[in-house]
Amino acid sequence: MKMKNIALLTLLIVCIFTVNTAAQFTTPKQENELKSEQKMLPFAMGMSLAVLSARHNDNFLAVITMLQSGVRHYSAELKPVVELKADENEEIRRETVAKALKELQTKSSQTDRWQMLMGSYFGDIFVELKKAEDTGKKVDSNQVKFLIEAINALEGGTPAEIPWNVQSKIKEFGKLSKIKDFSTKKNDKLLRKKVLDILDEIMK
Repeated sequence: MKMKNIALLTLLIVCIFTVNTAAQFTTPKQENELKSEQKMLPFAMGMSLAVLSARHNDNFLAVITMLQSGVRHYSAELKPVVELKADENEEIRRETVAKALKELQTKSSQTDRWQMLMGSYFGDIFVELKKAEDTGKKVDSNQVKFLIEAINALEGGTPAEIPWNVQSKIKEFGKLSKIKDFSTKKNDKLLRKKVLDILDEIMK
């Protein structure tokens, strides 16, 4: 079940980027016509970069590669990330992604910076889930709780431009902070489901 959910999660992230990637950059008149998946591209980018900072992942790399080649606005900053080798030194990997993210945030709007940060928190949660899957150990409950609390704090300042349906799902996700132990089978499953629910909502 865990492997199936992880595979579905990565598939959803890739799909976010396959639909009209360039539509993120529109005139204000066109903004209201965009779908959630188009408005939330910086979120998906932040999530993908967070995963690639911690480990190589073909699916998330495909997302960043598509964005780097498809959106000129992001191209230069993402190029070093796309060029990272699968067996790249962990320190170099972290530094390369951190530099790219910093440069992207500098040239982005406040709303896009919020999305990148929110996406990075979900990317970090994905890393924790994948790490548990790979090692056969239970998820690090303390780290997951820390990330959910960070999501809660950031959710309090959600920009008005974020689609209401996505806002609602993120707020709902934040309620998981009440859970004390994510290492149980029941809560681990619930956590994965809630992550998938948000990605599914973004794609509507």
